[in-house]
Amino acid sequence: MLEFQLVESGALSFADRVAIAIRASVLGAVSTLFPSDDVTRAHLKAQGREPDWKAFAPPAADAESGLDVDFSDVEPAVGMPQGNGVLRLRDLGDAPVSAVWIGPEASLADLERIARVLQGARLPDSVDGVVTLGHRQLRESAARAGLLGALRAAGMRVELPLAMPRPRPGTGVGLACGAPGARGAGWHETGPVACAAAAIAAVVTDPRQPTLSVEDASVAESFVIDDRLLERPPSDAAAVDGARENGSWPKPFAITGPLRGAVLLKLGDHVGVDRILPWGARVRPVASDIERLADHLFAVVDPEFGARARAESQGWIVAGRELGHGRRREEIGLAAVMLGVRGMLARSFDPEFRRLLCQHGLLALRFGGDADAGTIELGDELEIPDLPEGLEQGKPLVVRNLTRGLQVAMHHDLNEAEVAAVRRGGLLATLRRDETAASSARSMSAMGA
Repeated sequence: MLEFQLVESGALSFADRVAIAIRASVLGAVSTLFPSDDVTRAHLKAQGREPDWKAFAPPAADAESGLDVDFSDVEPAVGMPQGNGVLRLRDLGDAPVSAVWIGPEASLADLERIARVLQGARLPDSVDGVVTLGHRQLRESAARAGLLGALRAAGMRVELPLAMPRPRPGTGVGLACGAPGARGAGWHETGPVACAAAAIAAVVTDPRQPTLSVEDASVAESFVIDDRLLERPPSDAAAVDGARENGSWPKPFAITGPLRGAVLLKLGDHVGVDRILPWGARVRPVASDIERLADHLFAVVDPEFGARARAESQGWIVAGRELGHGRRREEIGLAAVMLGVRGMLARSFDPEFRRLLCQHGLLALRFGGDADAGTIELGDELEIPDLPEGLEQGKPLVVRNLTRGLQVAMHHDLNEAEVAAVRRGGLLATLRRDETAASSARSMSAMGA
């Protein structure tokens, strides 16, 4: 793990930190941590939550282990569509631009920068400009600051995030910023000022031109505070614990003995995250309710999967190659546990998806060959008898097909720490156990004192 210390305290705004955290997850980072400093405090104050702020900073880094990064030669970049790498923006030359999309992850500061670049200008008829506002507070704050009026005056359409716009094929480049999934839909992803400059010129434009220079955003920490639609958490700690126990949060399954269950679903090759749990208008509203969210797991592949899994109460999923490729989606593990899925057997896994299954206490077992994968069919009763003792680092597990009277050796690729986590039911169960042990130790210490 690398620790980066900024040369100037507070050099990154809160919005910039959020943008980095979002992009880091796309690149495979499990989490991103920034210090809780004056920048964090100012943001919480703007949200009416300054009393919630607590200072937190990492320990001083060893000078010999530091990494000096020189940003003086950094150029504006562009992410190519369909995940085809990243180029310098100038590598696109003066390619014509037919569409510009400011997506729902754009911050209030981004909208202000774009509005300043577009001030007094008008998009040409050949350019389709769309602004998708991510949430109600952003819309109301941008409206109060006059940003929405300025964007509309320049010819941008301001919309709610009902559907992803698409660039017009064959008419020019489509540039997007703050837009999740944009590259997969044919957009070129770049920064907000580059998008605004291209929208005016109708061609790819270097945002570092002196005429495009904009001052730091002045309304970025000026939010409309309206929390009337939020339900306040109970102040009684016991009530909170009771809600966690009785709510829709799935309880992890520790492996305490042999596992047995039916094959609930059999999939082919290259089943990605978007087919496992499609993240659209139907799924987003129930994202916080795992019980209802579980109904959408694999629904694109088999609409009856959820009902079948609940009826069986415990079972397996069998798949081909590259199961789970795509952007990490933590809800998949929670939904699978909720439905009683104990593991997935595949020809190969996306590495990040395999880690996700492990962290939720699910076995990710890999076939040794295509012939082994062909011996298991939908509905077959499978058993792993040698558990939990047989689950060891570097040791394959024997899976018995009780329906067909066969058995295959499966590989799990778990290291020692992952083996321990899966045995206990996943990372959350491990953390809960450790916290319970620590609490008991504190109580015993207090009694001894």
